Amino acid sequence: MKSFIKNLVRKQLLESMSEELIGNVNINIPFNKLMIDKLNLEWAIENIKENRPSKSSNKPMQVAMGSDNKYYLLDGYHRLVEAVINGKTSTKGILLNKSYEELNSMNKIGVGCAGGSGDEFCSNFKNLGSVEMIKNTFNKINEQMIDGQEMDEAILTICNKLTVNSYQEVKRYVDNALKGFNDEMRVKILQRIHTPLENLRQQQKIIDDQKKTYGMTGDSMVDQATQYWHQIQSTLCELNSDFE
Repeated sequence: MKSFIKNLVRKQLLESMSEELIGNVNINIPFNKLMIDKLNLEWAIENIKENRPSKSSNKPMQVAMGSDNKYYLLDGYHRLVEAVINGKTSTKGILLNKSYEELNSMNKIGVGCAGGSGDEFCSNFKNLGSVEMIKNTFNKINEQMIDGQEMDEAILTICNKLTVNSYQEVKRYVDNALKGFNDEMRVKILQRIHTPLENLRQQQKIIDDQKKTYGMTGDSMVDQATQYWHQIQSTLCELNSDFE
């Protein structure tokens, strides 16, 4: 059973860790106890702003406990940004068996830092970021979008939505947004988003069939949906002024 659990954990990790570092599965990480590397956080924020979301949205974050009883975030900065934007105050994660101080002495701090050194986004917690940095950044973006484009609520919801779970969810957002346009403009918009929307519908059908026939989990649907969602999102947000 112990071997089975370790193999299961390994599949969930973005980057393989040595056996002695693998810890508990699905602990709950409160963001108010999270120690965050500022440079890694700024890098993740910029990626999210440029519509480059987490590629591991279903994976648990990796943290190590410090002597101050706080969790040090080693992997999952994009997931943290997305979680905060979506109003979450905690998330699931993997707690490594070794403490932050032990990992630091082993030069193991920072999954995105080539073993703790040599990466421009790695400062090894010399400067700390915060959840407030995330909130302030995206609150400012929302204010600019409202002031500059006067988007209605349905369009604004689409522009702020970073991840989606299914074709049905995407279709619901699109249908709500299109209610604000006349028939001619709705046709024009649907022509522009037809390809990603149809591709997403086909992917949903394939994955639903796999779940029904082979008992698969369908976990990949979130990544598929989010990929096509960003193409649809850019049409409705960046080109919004063309439709007014």
